[in-house]
Amino acid sequence: QKCSNSALFTLDSPRNALLLKVMTRYLLDLALLENQFVSIPSKLLTASAVYLAKRTLRMKGTNSDATHNNHQHHRHYPYQNCQSSLPQATETGREETWSQAMAHYTGYDLSELSESVYRLHDLQREAETATSFQNVFRKYSRKKYLSVALRTVLPIENLGV
Repeated sequence: QKCSNSALFTLDSPRNALLLKVMTRYLLDLALLENQFVSIPSKLLTASAVYLAKRTLRMKGTNSDATHNNHQHHRHYPYQNCQSSLPQATETGREETWSQAMAHYTGYDLSELSESVYRLHDLQREAETATSFQNVFRKYSRKKYLSVALRTVLPIENLGV
């Protein structure tokens, strides 16, 4: 899966765009390993991955230039000298996470994303321990990939779909 619609990533502040893109690619790489995602249109899967990435990173729909919040993470987060570029863990509602602009650019309302968001969330939750996901988890745990795999997985009740 390729996140080809760059508009999805330019809606956020430039300093968070890369983090959002890497987190989205991590979720899509996990999905590539599961047959259950073959039947989901790639545009819907990408939109769902963007939504889940934004929720995981606690980014708002179009303007997220806050800072990192340490108390939401269960492990050391290996960023050095770039704390100000990390998104803040603020409580964002689903409307803030999936703005009208996001719905416009993707062609999907939030209600249409729910099933695939829940499926992706299951993969994200299992990624650290499931044998089939170990390589992807290790890859995205590296600093080169901004250690996005080490982000705390949201509780299911906080998904907002």
